[in-house]
Amino acid sequence: MVLSLPLPSSFVHHHHPFCFDMAKKNVHTSDILYNGWTPVLSAMIISSMGGKILNNVIMKFPDIAVFQPVINGVAGNLVGIQASRISTELHKTGKLGKLPEDITTCNLLNPLSTFSMACCSFSTMMSNNATAAGVLLFLVVPGHLVFNLAIGLSQGFGIITPFFMVLYLFAALFQLGVFYT
Repeated sequence: MVLSLPLPSSFVHHHHPFCFDMAKKNVHTSDILYNGWTPVLSAMIISSMGGKILNNVIMKFPDIAVFQPVINGVAGNLVGIQASRISTELHKTGKLGKLPEDITTCNLLNPLSTFSMACCSFSTMMSNNATAAGVLLFLVVPGHLVFNLAIGLSQGFGIITPFFMVLYLFAALFQLGVFYT
């Protein structure tokens, strides 16, 4: 038997007040319930606007659609690796809700602290993460070249000109640099 949409939808709507009330009473979730929506809604708006821009670009340049999953996927994976490294290190060295002592004096708002060991040289964690960020950044160009070779072999090399590759690789490096900072 296949369920129709109204049954699951009505289940969610009828249980929503109960779940909201339970989350509001829990000390660990009540603050997030009221204040945690800004990043979620911001991400939704950014994603929706990015989708609208991509639709307009694909109408003008239909061959470019095949590169979109590659450029976003590679950057997302590399940033995910770096975020995982940072969170693991923070969990190992810090207490919940507190930064480790050697990081509190670092200027974390400076984008150069992501890639430069000199920005916070006395912090082992920051130096290790800067090294890892640099290594991951150097993986961008070879990774994209391999994926673009696969795209060229499967779709043809008509769109992959030297000028396109230079702009594409610059955009990939710029995107990753922005994501890391």
